[in-house]
Amino acid sequence: KGDIFIVNSKGGEARQLTTHQAYDCHPIWSPDGKTIAFSSTRDGAMDLFTVPITGGTPKRLTSFTGSAIPESFTPDGKEILFRTAIMPEQDYSQFPNGSQVFSISVDGGRPKPFLSFEAYNIHFDKTGHRIIYHDRKGFEDEWRKHHTSSICRDIWIHDLQTGEFTN
Repeated sequence: KGDIFIVNSKGGEARQLTTHQAYDCHPIWSPDGKTIAFSSTRDGAMDLFTVPITGGTPKRLTSFTGSAIPESFTPDGKEILFRTAIMPEQDYSQFPNGSQVFSISVDGGRPKPFLSFEAYNIHFDKTGHRIIYHDRKGFEDEWRKHHTSSICRDIWIHDLQTGEFTN
């Protein structure tokens, strides 16, 4: 139905967290486990929202015509990284999506550029100085097992301090 539910990792009854006629998707957990960030078409475009896991009225963080897809909270939980195509950079555009990663405070405000290239499923290491992510080079079924071709996704580590990439 396009809403978000939560359930204990051991199983049990699912509890509906969002209720809206719009499409809510791409939920991610905050580091403290108290908040979920997600995308929703509540106001037309695919904007970024947060909601406490106890429920309540979701808080809208973005308001532009592009899609905002959450990827990760920063390790301190104060910002959310999200993918969008606001300012495509030619040097990093491997695929027509041309999205970049921006950060925004959990309190809202103006988004800031975080990465000028496309990165999916971003996770920080324990120090917060490196991220691990995967790229996307073409139309590929990410659930297809044993697929090998030039469009297969690669997993990368990016050092945010030195700018170094490790495949």
